[in-house]
Amino acid sequence: MAELLTVGVDYGETVRMFEAFGMKAQARVLAVAFITANAIKAQAVDAMRKGRPFTSRNVVVEPRRRSDGYAVLMNRNVKDTGGPSGAAFASAKSAQRHVGKWLEFGTLKMTAKPWLFPAAAREESAYLQRVIEAVERAKAEAGGG
Repeated sequence: MAELLTVGVDYGETVRMFEAFGMKAQARVLAVAFITANAIKAQAVDAMRKGRPFTSRNVVVEPRRRSDGYAVLMNRNVKDTGGPSGAAFASAKSAQRHVGKWLEFGTLKMTAKPWLFPAAAREESAYLQRVIEAVERAKAEAGGG
């Protein structure tokens, strides 16, 4: 009786390559997200600077809660800059927390002056290019060519 023809396939190295790729790609794409968030912040601040210096100082980049990226937002912790105090000031300080939203979308009495979404839209193609490059570098580092 003839022996069976047997072919063994060891996929362990391939699995290790994909695991290494995943970790490297995640780290590189997270770095790209940080670069992009800061670029969006810079463009948003430039758009806000005209007549709104206090507001533009409160645009910040923060890590997302799930640690999977970064958020560009109007700082929720508006700092006391001195000056008047009391209930009227507390009310004004509370209102300042919403200024970013009011500027972006407008109110019943104020037309919108978008600052965040246009900045993000201008950065989109550069972000996608940076992600592609980061994934290609991670692939090469993981041994995927």
